[in-house]
Amino acid sequence: FEQILNQTMKFLSETLLNATKDIFSRLADMASKLGNANSLSNQSCRPTSDSVVESVSRALWQLDQEREERQRRSRNVIVSGLELGSAVSDSDLISNFCEVNMTVKPRIIGTGRVGRDPRGQPKVCVTVAGPDIAEDLVRALVLLRTSDDKGVRNVFFNRDLTKQQAEVAFKRDVKGQRLRDRRCSHSPVMVK
Repeated sequence: FEQILNQTMKFLSETLLNATKDIFSRLADMASKLGNANSLSNQSCRPTSDSVVESVSRALWQLDQEREERQRRSRNVIVSGLELGSAVSDSDLISNFCEVNMTVKPRIIGTGRVGRDPRGQPKVCVTVAGPDIAEDLVRALVLLRTSDDKGVRNVFFNRDLTKQQAEVAFKRDVKGQRLRDRRCSHSPVMVK
């Protein structure tokens, strides 16, 4: 495994180094055409093999950190909209809520309050026994939307996303909203 990783790192660093050299070469050509050849021909502007390897290593380390964080959070669900009290523990309250209102009764490992929802209710990060259970909770949310009880309909179970996942989801939601808005603005309007 280590040998494959080293070969991959070497290949990536060489590829990045070659691409960077090509970019600097093109910039130098453009600068010479503009009369600024001296500003880009300086050797200190050109990347070294060590700096490329360091950049690739840093990027791979960040990818590994993101993967570990996603794996850790995959067992978490963020619950919001549930009225929490001090008489019953958050864990018992959420477990009972799931048993009464959903088809899932999760084995809760731990809970922790992580802020407030827009209505001022505390949000709770719930850690369950495994990622499959967390996914089942999020999927079972459909049952809550069909409830006759408004209090139940206002409870949400969401995935515990990393910062990167949240940014991607936000961009996807914004893009989807733009597409929906565009479709609505182009739809024919019937006038009597």
